[in-house]
Amino acid sequence: MGITMLEELYYGNIRPDVKFYSEDSPFVELARLREKNRENLLEHLNEKEKEIFEKFNDAQAEMDDMVRYQKFSYGFRLGVLLMTEAFTGKEELVDGYE
Repeated sequence: MGITMLEELYYGNIRPDVKFYSEDSPFVELARLREKNRENLLEHLNEKEKEIFEKFNDAQAEMDDMVRYQKFSYGFRLGVLLMTEAFTGKEELVDGYE
């Protein structure tokens, strides 16, 4: 018997939080542009402004992580509900909660 999807997820072989993009993808192009603009901005800031900007970036990254997790969690739970409905039928689901 082969390894299960649950085992693959547990051992880190499936990483829903990681996506790789080709070098010519629009995402990579935008990431390069963002980094170029970030470096340009940092050249014009003094040390105190750089510190504030880095704190801003850190807070934004934490917020982005929270949003990604919420979207992943919602999508996963929605998928489970759809699969449950597919296997049991909507009537059994609705009747079980009334």
